[in-house]
Amino acid sequence: YEEIGDWTQAAKSWERAKRYREAGEAYIRAERLDDAIRMFRQEGDFGRAKELALRLKKWEVAADCAERIRQYGESARYYYKAKQWVKAAEMAEKALEILERDRAERHHLPEWRREYAYISKMAGVASYKAGDYRKAGDYLAQAEAFDNALDAYLKAGDPEKALEMAVRMGDYERGLELMQMYPDTRSNLELCAKVYYNLEQYKEAAKLYLAAQKPLEAARAFEKMGNFNEAAFLYEQAMEYENAADFYIKAENWTKAAELFRRIGNHGQAGAYFEKAGRIDEAIKEYITAQQYTAAGRLLYQQNKKDEAVKVLQRVDIFSPDYEEASCLLATIMIEMGRPEVALKRLDDLIEELKLDTIGPDFHYLRARALEGLGRFQEAVEAYREVLSIDVAFEDAAERLKHCERLKESVSRNGGRMTILAGRFDVLETLAERGGIRLYRAIDVKANQPVLLLTLKTTEAANPSAIHVPSDLTHTNILLPQEIFLNDTTLFIVMEYYEGETLRKWLDNPRSISELRSVAMQIAEAVHQCHQYDVFLGCLPPEWIQITKDKIVKIYPWVALTRIPIPDLQAYMAPEYRERKVITAASDTFAFGVLLHEMLVGRPPEFPFQSSGLSGIPDPLRQSLERCLETDPAKRLDNMQAVIEHIAMSDVYSGAVIEDRYEIERELGRGGMGRVFLAHDRVLGEKVAIKLLNTEVITQRNAAQRLVQEIKIARKITHPNVVKVYEIRLSRGKHYITMEFVNGVPLHKVVKNTGPFPLKIWWKMARQIIAGLSSAHALGIVHRDLKPQNILMTREGMIKILDFGIARAVDVSCDQTQTGAIFGSPKYMSPEQIAGKKVDGRSDL
Repeated sequence: YEEIGDWTQAAKSWERAKRYREAGEAYIRAERLDDAIRMFRQEGDFGRAKELALRLKKWEVAADCAERIRQYGESARYYYKAKQWVKAAEMAEKALEILERDRAERHHLPEWRREYAYISKMAGVASYKAGDYRKAGDYLAQAEAFDNALDAYLKAGDPEKALEMAVRMGDYERGLELMQMYPDTRSNLELCAKVYYNLEQYKEAAKLYLAAQKPLEAARAFEKMGNFNEAAFLYEQAMEYENAADFYIKAENWTKAAELFRRIGNHGQAGAYFEKAGRIDEAIKEYITAQQYTAAGRLLYQQNKKDEAVKVLQRVDIFSPDYEEASCLLATIMIEMGRPEVALKRLDDLIEELKLDTIGPDFHYLRARALEGLGRFQEAVEAYREVLSIDVAFEDAAERLKHCERLKESVSRNGGRMTILAGRFDVLETLAERGGIRLYRAIDVKANQPVLLLTLKTTEAANPSAIHVPSDLTHTNILLPQEIFLNDTTLFIVMEYYEGETLRKWLDNPRSISELRSVAMQIAEAVHQCHQYDVFLGCLPPEWIQITKDKIVKIYPWVALTRIPIPDLQAYMAPEYRERKVITAASDTFAFGVLLHEMLVGRPPEFPFQSSGLSGIPDPLRQSLERCLETDPAKRLDNMQAVIEHIAMSDVYSGAVIEDRYEIERELGRGGMGRVFLAHDRVLGEKVAIKLLNTEVITQRNAAQRLVQEIKIARKITHPNVVKVYEIRLSRGKHYITMEFVNGVPLHKVVKNTGPFPLKIWWKMARQIIAGLSSAHALGIVHRDLKPQNILMTREGMIKILDFGIARAVDVSCDQTQTGAIFGSPKYMSPEQIAGKKVDGRSDL
């Protein structure tokens, strides 16, 4: 048949002989392609059958053939053309599985990525048309066809995934619409936060990121709001310490910045910011660790620790860029220590060692001081003139020039001998005068250095030895006597010189409550330090206190130790001082109260004291005055530590703002741990509860570190029957915990007012308490102090458990170095807790 060209008969013969390939080729020659496809399929040559099916546009047959030879991508395309959506999706899925096997080796190739995206999109569209919207969304998302995927997820009833698609394609307006249309989407806190963030609604974004426990993202939101302190805290939580330090600097929270720089080993920066924070001792340590000896020496000098400053400054190497500065500072200290010859040699050596061509006014000034101290007044005059020729207003060079000229003339008139006022002191200025007591700024000619000079003229025999100040009594806010002596009827007290003004003069200008509180705190701390050495005063007028240019308080109440009656100072004396009875710490709390009253009101108090007339003064300060100004010593605050704590708490009152964020509205309650306040969070626009912890709780051994750790753990509890803990912060030396505000009443108050609960009501409450405990115990967290005072009940009957983690933090028994110590409320404690043994969830039960 082939020989005579009868291809149809030839094909049939080949088919009867089961020679299907030859039959197929013959059918092709006969242009009977359907029969040819059938023959090739019979033969198993699906590739040839597929080619013929494509010629005929028989997509379903082509798809089936491609599927049989595992060409799943092509099969998916042909099923798609045949509108066989389920099969198209199935083949595309198989094609994707094959592509996934090659991902590691080929994913970087553009053609692989194009193929993967194409098939994913085809699978998505096919699944969509087949009604499998969930799969459609997944495949379309995989193909980055986010808009189509969004529509598929909505049809699948999954608005949360739809929201994810809106975020992934950057359509945040659409994302916000979805959040408003489908409230359930808000369960995905991070996605919602991302929408708010990109729509520049940073407040909402920060709130949701915090709830999602995404501190880094929340930090960026707070950063956008300009809330640098909160941003820094969250960067710190995320262990992004360098970022945290930078934002603490922007927030001017120098202490936290310094602590972080220390943590990451940048001791130089740590020192600089400890210095800005006023934590000088820590700054010195960090500077020394960083080998920045000049900076350390400067601070030691400012603290009047001159011997230590000399030792540190001598460690500065000649090759150090700070060598000149260190040498000048050393010379300054030597001059003040009465060693001008050493200072002059150091300065002259410096010129030789560094080959200095040009010398600034500061260098000439120091040489002049050294020459003045050596009595070489003519040379000193010339050196001071050199200073003024460079800088006419340089420090006190003009005054010292006149002083040296006077001394030179005096020496000349007296044949080389000096005649100085009072035999020794050249008085430059009278700073204060009251009741026969005068405070001078003077030059001690003997030591050749400026001093503060306190004098008292008295008809009563004054005994200088009565002013006994322990040699090891030191404090930043105490100005100690350098020398005390009697000259005829005048008592002289010589003290180190500081630039500044008396408290009396400082109070001539209006001062804010914050400024007054700061000064009062420094005075209280200085008096408290005196008490540590059994030095009691009983009298504290404002003339005995100086405020330096750096706003550092210096007290010098040593005349009080003589017990000489001074009528002008009666108003500032404790009753025991006036009556010449024994002076105690309580006497000083009274004297301090008088001083504080004058600082706040402008005059000493009248007795019997009435605080009701003190309008405009915060309640805590008013209460402090009441406790200090009791005429009966037994009723007063009996130690300055208690006064310090009262003042420290005085900035927490209705209307006060903590860290520029939490505005105090009212006090909610108080207990052994501290006081609880209702506050408005200005950042998030919500009410929060703030627990301000008592000082004695935090000062227990390692308590602060444990508390921070326990609060971090307690934050993990998110059960509706547990009060949510947000964070622990430190502000102005006080630790406080922020937590969810619950408008409820503690159970012990409810029982007190209404009596025992009916069993049905108690059963509902008990189930909630157990649920809350269970959620905590599942995280390994034990309450340890469960009692009615720590359980709140709202008006709706909702139960909230308070203070998870706090009991453990202040329980010293959790420190393995201590045994037998316990913490808790004995009436509610388990036997094992009373015995100081290990506790677990069973103790709460």
